[in-house]
Amino acid sequence: LLSIIINDGKCEQRGQGVNRQLMHRAKKYIESHFREHISTTDIAESVDLSESRFRVLFAAVYGISPHKYLTDVRISAAKEMLWDTAIPLVEIAENCGFGSQQYFNDTFKKTVGISPRRYRVQFAKKYTDEVDVLWLNTESSGTKKSKGKNDNRSGSQRHREYLFFGELIP
Repeated sequence: LLSIIINDGKCEQRGQGVNRQLMHRAKKYIESHFREHISTTDIAESVDLSESRFRVLFAAVYGISPHKYLTDVRISAAKEMLWDTAIPLVEIAENCGFGSQQYFNDTFKKTVGISPRRYRVQFAKKYTDEVDVLWLNTESSGTKKSKGKNDNRSGSQRHREYLFFGELIP
């Protein structure tokens, strides 16, 4: 989403004389309806433009095609849902507006460079590694009590307690 916001800020540099307010409405339409099966024609109709004129104006203002923006919004939402490892991929595909899990997998891999399943595993590993580092740092600094040899919880379990309760609970 950060790259989307950055690109939005660049609209001042592009598309001089373009009705930015109209394209902003189109962008908001995409953000509100990305979970549905929408097309470029639907988005153009939402701002009372022909599809061809809409595509030209959108690209002039934001520097990307409306279809690419829609895909980016869907992929960003899918990434957030992948962080919750309990949500099945087919459900993520449906909730993010992809027609099928296969189309979701193909689009995700083309956009991100790895499959959704692999992204989920890498994100979980990265998160767990960062939690272990956080736990080690708090132990060595003396800010939290060390649980000692009897603590058989994983770093991520300790971190969840830390996140939800503000301190480690024995």
